[in-house]
Amino acid sequence: MSLRDPVVSLERLEKTYGASVAVNSLSLDVAQGELLCLLGPSGCGKTTTLRMVAGFVTPTSGRVLIAGQDVTRTPPYKRDTGMVFQNYALFPHMSVADNIAFGLENIGVRRQEQARRVKDMLDLVELPHLAARFPRELSGGQQQRVALARALALNPAVLLLDEPFSNLDAQLRIRLREELRNLIKRIDMTTLFVTHDQEEALMLADRIVVMSNGKVEQIGTPTEVYETPATHFVANFIGWCSTIEGRVDAQGVLRTDSGFAIPVDADAGPATFVIRPEYVKPAAEAGAAGCHHATVRSIGYYGAMCRLRLDVSGQELMMEAHYPYGKGPRAGEDIPIRIDAAGLRRIR
Repeated sequence: MSLRDPVVSLERLEKTYGASVAVNSLSLDVAQGELLCLLGPSGCGKTTTLRMVAGFVTPTSGRVLIAGQDVTRTPPYKRDTGMVFQNYALFPHMSVADNIAFGLENIGVRRQEQARRVKDMLDLVELPHLAARFPRELSGGQQQRVALARALALNPAVLLLDEPFSNLDAQLRIRLREELRNLIKRIDMTTLFVTHDQEEALMLADRIVVMSNGKVEQIGTPTEVYETPATHFVANFIGWCSTIEGRVDAQGVLRTDSGFAIPVDADAGPATFVIRPEYVKPAAEAGAAGCHHATVRSIGYYGAMCRLRLDVSGQELMMEAHYPYGKGPRAGEDIPIRIDAAGLRRIR
């Protein structure tokens, strides 16, 4: 994806509150049509960053550019953005159609054009039959779509989404995520999306910006941040992983103080590796080449698979596996496992 002509550029953006640094020298470009996700735990600076792009928070230093224009000191209503808030912020006394038309009225769009855009937006989010209803008469998913239609009616250069699925139940959240991505891609809308939900980010984003304590830990595609995490924080925040700390000897074997050992492709010396649970697998039988002896410490049942915590020569590893009903191991039981060394990732 080319970033030669970014729609959004953040240049050394910083926000401080007294001695507290909320966002620390963040630089970032977002391309036309890109869906970029700011991901991290509460307090990491992701929402502050989004609100600086929207104009609701003034940066302490740095610049915000939208479509090549410096809007750092421009008020929100003069920025070419559309925002969907976490609680949707629909006007309860207005109908669905009037909610969508509200922003158009404010910028002086003629009534005939307002009506056309409202109809187009209702068709786009598949709610034309609800134009006369009020927000209290809508489900959470319908309210979310109306908020999205209101933002898109302005035809903004960039769409800003602040945790728009957090108030929805799990099944609806999954369905609307798919619909939202399809819609954004269909209209080629540049989108900046904030979430603390790793699965949401992996499913929705073209690229993910993982943040911690106001700083960027890693920027990459969903595959890159999951398969090749740059830091211990990224590895642990996105998905599940096991951390192995030890020393690589001259023969290329990583050894831990507890006695766990595994061949790795790495230079000799102290090293920290992570491995995802899917790279730890049940072995057909004990004693085979590359087989390890493991003791099951705990088992979590998740329907389609089980997640096991294992002790392998004093090293804790997580394993994901599917077992036929009633056929899985029990806590305290010894089982043979294989470790796919291709899944080991060295981190800093």
